[in-house]
Amino acid sequence: MKRIVLAYLFLMSIAYASAQLPAFSLNPRFSTFYSSYSLAGATNSNLDLGWGVGIGVELGKKQYFEPGIQYMSYSTIQQIASNSVSSANVQMGFSAMQMQAYYGIKLVDLKVFSAKFHVGPTYDFISPRKITELNIEESDFESGKWGLDAGIGLKFLFLTAFVDYNLELSPVLIELNAKQGTLSLTLGVSLF
Repeated sequence: MKRIVLAYLFLMSIAYASAQLPAFSLNPRFSTFYSSYSLAGATNSNLDLGWGVGIGVELGKKQYFEPGIQYMSYSTIQQIASNSVSSANVQMGFSAMQMQAYYGIKLVDLKVFSAKFHVGPTYDFISPRKITELNIEESDFESGKWGLDAGIGLKFLFLTAFVDYNLELSPVLIELNAKQGTLSLTLGVSLF
């Protein structure tokens, strides 16, 4: 019983503290996205659907800062034609933990509706998968990659929807100079 009372008091103190911050919002979200790679020797690249799940904390009212973290699973199929490999379809994929730091502005800010724009850097901690068709091992992947993300979104009551484009500034694969571009649709809720 004592634990229940302490847990209740703890949750109520968090709710009270967040109510005192007029520009604080916790934003859990789910993303679906299409990613493509620019890969040396690739003649064709099919975009594959990926997914991500994460959370962000929005701090500010009209202008805001939103740090966040998101688990992402990327995948695409490349048709490779090069001197070292005869034409082959290659499944490329990896997962990553993405750190985000967005600066945003509310373009329209009404009580039940708002339109937002944000931009900011991202950094992905990469967890690679082997690519057997090209003899690429996990050690051939970079340990992380930088990106620049820009997006526009809508908030209605507590529901949010964003469309983002993430341009990778550093390569995913070390020797092949494979860079990635990602177009995403993110749906979420805005708590507090």
